[in-house]
Amino acid sequence: MNIQVIDCYANLMRAILWQYDNAEALKRIIRGEHEFINRVNCQFWNDFYRDVFNLPTANEFGLAIWSRILDIPLQLEVQPQPDKIAWGFGPFRKNFNNGNFAVTQASVIGLTVQQKRTILQMRAFNLMMKPTVPNINLMLSRLFAAEGRAWVIDNHNMTMNYFFEFEIPSWLQIALDSFDVLPSPAGVKIVIESINRPAWGFGEFRLNFDNGNFGA
Repeated sequence: MNIQVIDCYANLMRAILWQYDNAEALKRIIRGEHEFINRVNCQFWNDFYRDVFNLPTANEFGLAIWSRILDIPLQLEVQPQPDKIAWGFGPFRKNFNNGNFAVTQASVIGLTVQQKRTILQMRAFNLMMKPTVPNINLMLSRLFAAEGRAWVIDNHNMTMNYFFEFEIPSWLQIALDSFDVLPSPAGVKIVIESINRPAWGFGEFRLNFDNGNFGA
């Protein structure tokens, strides 16, 4: 997205009529107003761009506005899992020895500022940009540069695979399951895969060759 540069400069000295060219006292007053207005005006628009308009740097207030615009909540709801038998001390020690855990009641997960930015940026990209493989890979490389590599592959059979070369954190997994944030062409099925360990093989530098591990 190309955003034009905000020109916040206002030349108040042009307001002086030619009749007052020699009115030095008036010109000093207007010059002072000119410097004040330009300093305050530019500061306001610079702060607005950083804190509200620009998603990668937006603060809590700006993210709350973007949340309404993009229709994405800033808290994640975890729903109960009635179809899963949870471990516990209930009647007859139901499922005690199996050790399964399940969500028995709805809860809300709060997000950090950076996590909110990531989800909202994915949603904005999904709505505003063409979902081509190069565009999506560019988005993934920018959003998850700190976590690890992420990329998408078009299988040419109406499916696309998203690969994350790191363990997908719980907040991101819930967001991916709950919201339409991953870009894809209309009618194309998305498959998400996490590759959180290097696999044995004959690739570049014989990645993990001597260890003998296999990864899916």
